[in-house]
Amino acid sequence: MQTLFWNRIHGLIFHPSREFETIAVEDETIPEITRRYLIPLAVLAPLATLIGMNSFDSAWDRDQGYRVAKELVINTSVVSFSLEIASVFLIGSVFWLLTSIDRTPRNFRASMKVAIYGAVPLMVAGVTLFVPMNVFITMIAMIHSFALYVIGAEKVIGIHQQVASVFVAVAMTIVFGASTLAGAWLGSLGVLG
Repeated sequence: MQTLFWNRIHGLIFHPSREFETIAVEDETIPEITRRYLIPLAVLAPLATLIGMNSFDSAWDRDQGYRVAKELVINTSVVSFSLEIASVFLIGSVFWLLTSIDRTPRNFRASMKVAIYGAVPLMVAGVTLFVPMNVFITMIAMIHSFALYVIGAEKVIGIHQQVASVFVAVAMTIVFGASTLAGAWLGSLGVLG
């Protein structure tokens, strides 16, 4: 099982087209993919952040470091983990909603496969977030995830190649907008610290 896990990650990073062709015909359920890939990978960034916050604490460099009160560090990590999972499900849901634009039949499982597997580089890069300056690594991973979403949209969801990048760009714009609004709302409630 672990070999399959590492082979999948390697395939998505180094041979994404071939890997998504394999993913397209697999019969895994959303709970299986969530349990095997999403949850273990989504814990990396919150765990790295938790370690960073506890190692450098709130007194660390004001311009570079964490400014979260010590008593909120665990809460911040739990909220971060929860929002990471929710974001991937939001991406999958937006993919599912937008598929009809390309006259492609809606398939929630295919949309979630692309959302989960496409986020792999970004989630793996989260391990570097024990130091906030390493956010540039996640920016590079974000570009790779966008490319994976485009390939997955074509190979798994069935979006035509000519419009796959526009499909993903529109989906990401909707997700970023929804995430911004949700973050503002959660921030106003004091949930985010």
